[in-house]
Amino acid sequence: MEAKRLDDISILRVLCIIIVVFFHCYGMMYAESHFPATVSVYDRLYFIPNQCVFINIAMPMFIFVSGYLFQYLLMKGKYHTWSDLLKKKGLRILLPYFVFGTFFMFTTNNWHPFRLLLGTYWHLWFLPMLFWCFLLGYGLYKISLGLCAECILLIIAYCGSFSPLLFPRWMGVNYITSSFYWFYLGMLLYKYRGCLLEIFSKPILGISLFSLSLFIICCFPVAYGGSKWYGNLAVTCSLISISALISKVDWEKYKITTSITKFSAYSFGIYIWHNWVALMLISNTSKRLFGLQELAANHVILFPLCFSLITLAISWGISWCMMKTKVGRFLIG
Repeated sequence: MEAKRLDDISILRVLCIIIVVFFHCYGMMYAESHFPATVSVYDRLYFIPNQCVFINIAMPMFIFVSGYLFQYLLMKGKYHTWSDLLKKKGLRILLPYFVFGTFFMFTTNNWHPFRLLLGTYWHLWFLPMLFWCFLLGYGLYKISLGLCAECILLIIAYCGSFSPLLFPRWMGVNYITSSFYWFYLGMLLYKYRGCLLEIFSKPILGISLFSLSLFIICCFPVAYGGSKWYGNLAVTCSLISISALISKVDWEKYKITTSITKFSAYSFGIYIWHNWVALMLISNTSKRLFGLQELAANHVILFPLCFSLITLAISWGISWCMMKTKVGRFLIG
C-alpha cells in the first residue's frame, strides 16, 4: 500500500516539474527582454493559462508533495532529532541553494551574492522556503497535536496563504506565511489518508470537486505571485481531489509507471537547472546563430512548445550526468 502511494506522489511530482519548466519557458515568450517584437502576441495567447491557471496549481502541489513525503518519512521513523533534521536538510537544500545560486550568478553576469542571503534569487527561492517549512513542520510533529488543534493551525496557515508577508526577507523565511499552508496540508493529508479515501470512495465526488475548483481558477484568474482566499480555497479543493483520485489507480500494473517514477528521481535536478538552461537557449548568441527571433514570430505555437521540451530534456540530461558522479549525487541526489 505504501509503495503504491509513493508511486502516486512520484507521478504528481513529475506533473509539477513539467508544468514549472513550461511556466518559465512560456513566461520568457512575453518578457520584453527576450523577444520584444512578439511580446503582445505571446501575452495575448499564453498569459492567462500560463500565469494564472496551471502554475497556481502546480507550485502549491509541489510544496504539498514535499509535506506529504515528509510526514511519510516522519511516521517511518526518520529524523530522530533536531540536529539530524538540520544536518540532512541543510546539506540537501541549503548547500545546493548556495552552490548553484553562485554558479548561476557567475555564468549569467548577474553577480548579486547578497540576494542569496535574502533567499530571493531566481527560482531558487523555493529551496530556503522549503527548509523553513521542514523545520516548522517538524516542530508541529514533535508536539503531537490532536485533530482539533491541527485543524485550527491549518485554518491559521490558510489565512496566512493569502495574507501579506509578515516575516523579514532573510533566507526565504518571509515565504513561510504564503507557503506553509500547502506543506502542512500535505502532512495532514498523509496522516489522515485513510479518512480521505473513505470520503472520496466514489470517484464522481473527486471529479466534481476538481471540476468546480478548476472553474473558479479559470473564471476568476489571479496572476502568479498574488493570492486570493477564493483562489487558494479552489486550489485546496483541486489538490485534495487530485490526490484522492490518483490514489485510486493501480499504477503498478502499468509499465509506464516505472519510467515515470525513475524520471521523478531527477525532479530536484531539473528544477535546479531548467531556468539557467532556458536562458542559455535564448541567449543573444543563440538568437543570432539560430534565428530565434524569426522562429518565435512565425511559429507562435510550435516554438514555445519545442523550447520548453528542449529545456526539459537538457535539464534532465544534466541531472542524469550529475547523478553519475559522487559530487552530483551529493548535491541533487
